[in-house]
Amino acid sequence: MIARNLIVVGGSAGGVEALMSLVPQLPANLDAAVCIVVHFPPQSPSLLPQLLRRQSQMVVSTVTDGASLESGHIYVTPPDWHLLIEDHTCRLSHGPREHG
Repeated sequence: MIARNLIVVGGSAGGVEALMSLVPQLPANLDAAVCIVVHFPPQSPSLLPQLLRRQSQMVVSTVTDGASLESGHIYVTPPDWHLLIEDHTCRLSHGPREHG
């Protein structure tokens, strides 16, 4: 079901510990999609989706460009991408770097 509600969480690599505490508390039937954007170095692969999958009752996936947001799903943005939401659809882009 397309999500009408959206929860967005952003942070730096230091925020992973907080996510590991937050995600297990989210119910599998949450009436919202959850988008997570964490700033990791561009050259490093993110293991965050795998880590969160172990902690979550929800479906956890890496965002792909054009994905439709669904309730009860957690979407993790890959390193070095910006996430935009347009009409319940994920758009990945490379925008200007923030703070260097």
